[in-house]
Amino acid sequence: MKLSAICLLVMCACAVNAATRRRLRSRPSSTDVTLSGTIARDQPRWPRGPRGLRVNNQNRKGTENFIVGGTLAVSSTAPWQIVMYAGETSGGYPSSGCGGTLINSRWILTAAHCTNGKRPADLPLMVAGSLNLFSIDAGQYRWTEKVITHSNFNPNTLENDIALIKLSAGFTTDSYVAPLPIATSTADVGGQLMQASGFGTTSSGGAISDQLLYVHLPSLTNSQCTAAYGSAFKSGMLCAGETGKDSCQGDSGGPLECSGRLCGVVSWGYGCGSASYPGVYTRVASFNTWITDTIASN
Repeated sequence: MKLSAICLLVMCACAVNAATRRRLRSRPSSTDVTLSGTIARDQPRWPRGPRGLRVNNQNRKGTENFIVGGTLAVSSTAPWQIVMYAGETSGGYPSSGCGGTLINSRWILTAAHCTNGKRPADLPLMVAGSLNLFSIDAGQYRWTEKVITHSNFNPNTLENDIALIKLSAGFTTDSYVAPLPIATSTADVGGQLMQASGFGTTSSGGAISDQLLYVHLPSLTNSQCTAAYGSAFKSGMLCAGETGKDSCQGDSGGPLECSGRLCGVVSWGYGCGSASYPGVYTRVASFNTWITDTIASN
């Protein structure tokens, strides 16, 4: 299948557990896709993966507010951004699932709720260097060789929401594609300015973006995250965001960059861009040993 054909049909999603309470930031199951569906808006706490998404592909000029509260990306904004293509919909259309981060030429880091129960055949194609879902021919693509979900991932609490994807061949580094090294310090990151990026919805329950968007987010201290989420906020997580600025549905698995390193993986949250509930991310540094050991053994 030609990539140009794939580009025109990216409207949908990787599978998530819709029975959980928190709102995942991935897109819906490929079995539930409609080309212009609506979102179930009355489920306030399940992880960011609603049942049907609309694509916002209107012509845009200048910088406008997307991702939630974000800006159109350029090639140097997030060259580590990965788009995951996951199987086909019931209508035969290839579906776009979650995002990911290129951490070296042959490995992608993403969220476990994007890969849980998946085989390489379920997530066959990884694309890098694309700024527009409808014209990915300018990017690079590689086939999936292995999908490795953290063995202790809990789909109910979203603890250990992290996974690795090994590619059949490495991406070539250029002005559009470059890996992002993982963070190594587990110190409290509160007060840092971080950058999230993705093709997710531009509001909670809204339309996905056909263009890559990014947003700068202030990180919160562990105590602030616990104050917002209570016992739902676990070790191995961090949170970031402010009113009107956040990652959202469709951004799951994507990067949260800080100081030139991958600090977080988009995971979950209550709504998007809420004053009371910042976005929650897997704290990458907490899984440094798992990442390095898994890559070394595979």
